[in-house]
Amino acid sequence: MEKLVSGYDLKGDLNQIVVLHLSGYIDVSSSQQLEDIIEKFLQKQYLFFIFDLTHIDFIASAGWSSIISALKKVRKVGGDIKLIKMSDEIKDVFALLEFDKIIHYYEDEEEAIASFIEGEEKHPPSPITFENKDLVDDLTDMAYMNLENKIKRIIDTYPDISYKEIKKILNTPPYGNEKISLLRIISIVKKVRKEK
Repeated sequence: MEKLVSGYDLKGDLNQIVVLHLSGYIDVSSSQQLEDIIEKFLQKQYLFFIFDLTHIDFIASAGWSSIISALKKVRKVGGDIKLIKMSDEIKDVFALLEFDKIIHYYEDEEEAIASFIEGEEKHPPSPITFENKDLVDDLTDMAYMNLENKIKRIIDTYPDISYKEIKKILNTPPYGNEKISLLRIISIVKKVRKEK
């Protein structure tokens, strides 16, 4: 198994902020590594963390779950976690899942460190927006497509998308604000992927 945490630095005036340099994939197999290292630092009384995602290629739903779980654990003891340097693909998922309302993201390390020291009022998080990769002029007939074609289009645009993310995209204006059960989405996705 590849090592998720490639290293760390202690930052801030009193070296009280742990910057974890992560690499590879955050998924079921690697998420335990993240939880273990957070626990080790918490035991040493470190409460403030920055996850440097520069070298992260992909975050699976289990990986996001692990990050949120770590955040809850850290906040429970008065600490916090900030994320920095996400790829555009990871930022899209982060925004789509609205995690920016739960955990703050910064473009660079210095701003994230300053937000811990001087407060988020002086150093607000970097703005995150979801960029729909469909062409704007191509969306006019989207709401009138049948559900299978809408899902096929979403999968073509975002090949590794989760069922919940598909459900969220379907419930946007360009896709006709479709309200579909997760079970129906799963069945259509399986059919669409089988046809490929």
